[in-house]
Amino acid sequence: TRDYVGQLSGIINYNSADVTNNLSNTNPILIKLNQNQSPDDYYITYNAKASFNSGTMEGGNQVMVVRARGEGNRPAKSELVAKLSALGSYTITGFDGTQDSATIEVSAIDISIFSATVQICIGECGSPPAPTPPPAPFQTSTPTPSASPSPSP
Repeated sequence: TRDYVGQLSGIINYNSADVTNNLSNTNPILIKLNQNQSPDDYYITYNAKASFNSGTMEGGNQVMVVRARGEGNRPAKSELVAKLSALGSYTITGFDGTQDSATIEVSAIDISIFSATVQICIGECGSPPAPTPPPAPFQTSTPTPSASPSPSP
């Protein structure tokens, strides 16, 4: 699987910095799920309802999932396919023409820092890696003698 687990910041955090604590926002504000075998790509963003975006009328303080064509090279229609609140999820079946699904899960939304905690995965979310088989026991054709303990002085 290919996963992203972490914060997704609102557009109002773009290029913002906390100069008091010498921190800058390094969280993504937009994540693109590119499909090579399909003309549709998906874009995931957090629609923080604050600052210059405080008047938003739809999907405020939610994670938005948009499907669009065109790779940004020409005008194209886009379609809002999901508005996700905390604990919400959206699944894209047959992602990139495969049997895999792409899943977007929102585990938390923190309006005080204008971000959402998300997990985006292609394939199964949170699936542990396949277990490694145990090593085969080492066998010799003849028994190996063990050293006898020697008395200590």
